[in-house]
Amino acid sequence: MHVGQRGERPACQEKRRHPRRGISVRALVSAPDGTVYAGTVRDISLGGLSVSAVKEFCCPVGEGLRMFVVFTLPSSDRPLLLRCVPRHFRTDERSYLGASFAENDEQSRKALHRYLTS
Repeated sequence: MHVGQRGERPACQEKRRHPRRGISVRALVSAPDGTVYAGTVRDISLGGLSVSAVKEFCCPVGEGLRMFVVFTLPSSDRPLLLRCVPRHFRTDERSYLGASFAENDEQSRKALHRYLTS
């Protein structure tokens, strides 16, 4: 897997369906095997999120896998528990995971939508 510098891309070059919003909030990340790690949500969109965690965090990726991320949006006092599909994983001095959202409850989807469109 290529490890490169993460840089901002002009909106016209963004290939994602949902634009990302930078964020830095503490999170708990439950890997597909159930192991829980402390991490940080780095960016978020209506389609998924990016999380960094300690280097020891390791996460296989694939369509059939599910993991959970728990965090509180800056505009809220209620934690979100989001089910995700791990899509990309890399590690250097920390571990980095990109995940798309899987089946989540309507209340969580609405809270996320409110945050991202405010």
